[in-house]
Amino acid sequence: MTAPTLQHVKRLRQLPALSVVALRRYLSSLADPSKPLLPFIPKTVKIILLLLIIINSPSLPFQWHIRVWRYPLKAYFDLFTKGRDKFLGECEQRSLRHGGITERTRLKRIAWFDDCDYNLHLSNSCYAKNVDAARMKWAIDVILPAFRPGIHMALGATHYVFVKEIPLGSEYVMETRAGGWDEKWIYLVTEYIIYPKKAARGKGKRPIKPDPTPAGPSVPTLVGPSSTGDSTPEANGSSTPTTTMEAVRKAASLRSRMPREDGGIVCCLAVAEYCFKQGRVTVPPRIVLHLGMVSPNQSDRELARDRVLNSKDQGAKWVRGGWREEPDAMEIGASIGDEINGGDDKSFTSGWVEKSREGMEQVNAGLSVF
Repeated sequence: MTAPTLQHVKRLRQLPALSVVALRRYLSSLADPSKPLLPFIPKTVKIILLLLIIINSPSLPFQWHIRVWRYPLKAYFDLFTKGRDKFLGECEQRSLRHGGITERTRLKRIAWFDDCDYNLHLSNSCYAKNVDAARMKWAIDVILPAFRPGIHMALGATHYVFVKEIPLGSEYVMETRAGGWDEKWIYLVTEYIIYPKKAARGKGKRPIKPDPTPAGPSVPTLVGPSSTGDSTPEANGSSTPTTTMEAVRKAASLRSRMPREDGGIVCCLAVAEYCFKQGRVTVPPRIVLHLGMVSPNQSDRELARDRVLNSKDQGAKWVRGGWREEPDAMEIGASIGDEINGGDDKSFTSGWVEKSREGMEQVNAGLSVF
């Protein structure tokens, strides 16, 4: 290999200056509207790239974060501008107007190109991606004051039942409600609903009545041969219905396909198990709901508001374990949900809260086999 000549050395020294000159020429060409932005890319390719960006714009970076976190950010803004007393008072009044724990929050979306698969239907993965915003909206709209002591929600599991496809371009509604709770988990039920064109005209005119048993997915009761068509003959000539997995799935599918009172069709049912945490400490849902001021009892709401407002730590120490020191600790928040099915009759409460707990235990027991 020969040694570099003097001419080679001069060219190497000129490289930084030549690079700066080339960059200045390119930047000056950008300021000239008569010259193309990227002259080395054909115009057809530019148009295709622009169209791809437009149709996938809902999935651009940070779009998911904006959709999910706009609800708590707005709540923080309202708290800062209105003050804590006025803000909590408005939260309490809103809870009374919308039914407290029975409230159903609704969030609309369109099945756009970025969310659909090659069959031009909403992709299964996008059911999970888009429901995050719906659950966040439920948490902020229903139990917002409960988050003041530093509580957050942790997702334990989600179960989906896909009933009907959501076609490309269809508008669907994610309706979220509380399905029940136990001493650790709260179950949020989300229905993905589409409205056929014939029913869309009357949509919203007929109010949705509260579901008397808004529990999680439960096994349907098969009470006779007419339910499934399957029966086992006995010695005396009568027949006993047999419950098979196929019969259960068929009954659940038929139930889900029935139109709602507002004309909507349920395309998917999602049940999520959440627990409430303050740091590493798990807080029972009834304690969180109590602080969320969703109790129908006015004295309970005033007590919860006093715990959040009049303590220096906004109730953080009480949530972490101070509630256990009270004589009636097991009664705190235990009556929430009674009003949905008959007031003081506890048998109705067990038909909602307890049924949801038993239903989720059956789901988890089935999954543990695998």
